[in-house]
Amino acid sequence: MPYDLIFRDPVRTYSDTPSFATQLVNMLQTSFALVKQHLEKSAEEVSKYQIELPKSKQIVVGDLVYLDTPKIRIRTSKELAKLNYGPFRVIKQFFSVMFEIQHVNKQRVHLKRLVKVAVRQVFPDELRISRPLPPTTVIISNFNFVFDMTGKSNRWRFELRGRTFLQTCDVDVG
Repeated sequence: MPYDLIFRDPVRTYSDTPSFATQLVNMLQTSFALVKQHLEKSAEEVSKYQIELPKSKQIVVGDLVYLDTPKIRIRTSKELAKLNYGPFRVIKQFFSVMFEIQHVNKQRVHLKRLVKVAVRQVFPDELRISRPLPPTTVIISNFNFVFDMTGKSNRWRFELRGRTFLQTCDVDVG
């Protein structure tokens, strides 16, 4: 006969200890309390740090956004596939990362799928010039261009100069 069958420890069953259920409940309650305490502590530590979002993810209600729909078509590389659809306007913000966009079905979208439309900045030199410009002469190698954009006339004068000739051409613009 095998040694284990002759000299093994007596097997305990749950019926041997009527207080086993109460001991199990007490151990589970203390372990759940300990888990809850650790979760609350780690949540407090994480909430101390403010997560900075990039400018493309700082979205508020009314912004124009593109919707990222990762769909790779057959025989099209990921770089050439059009992944962003839109632009759509943000209608409502449910949480800091959940938005509703102005779509056919008023879709709820996570922040990860939205890309903010870059607003084009207007620089001072791009503004419409209200004062008249003086006649300007531009010399490019052998060509001499005279522009008269004073607002009084819409005529441009082109002079083509060579070593032995001078060709003049007046053009009406407008």
